[in-house]
Amino acid sequence: YAERGHSSLFVFCVKELKYPESSAFRLVSALKITTELPEVESKIEEGTLSISTVAQVQSYCQAQKRENHLEINSVEKKKILQKNLDY
Repeated sequence: YAERGHSSLFVFCVKELKYPESSAFRLVSALKITTELPEVESKIEEGTLSISTVAQVQSYCQAQKRENHLEINSVEKKKILQKNLDY
């Protein structure tokens, strides 16, 4: 995205790829988990996990950090995914 002159991946998705803002937000949120849990990417590709579901988990974790000052690490994120999905 930076090579194409965009300030963020979100802006790139909206301006250049023409994604609706809500879809771009979900995509970027889901990508954040894939940096911590690379196996999530293959689960999305297989159809075992949806981008929306992964983005919801990421949003939940960010809200916990913001509102409760609770950092949810990658092990805990994986447990949340396993508990709520066929991960």
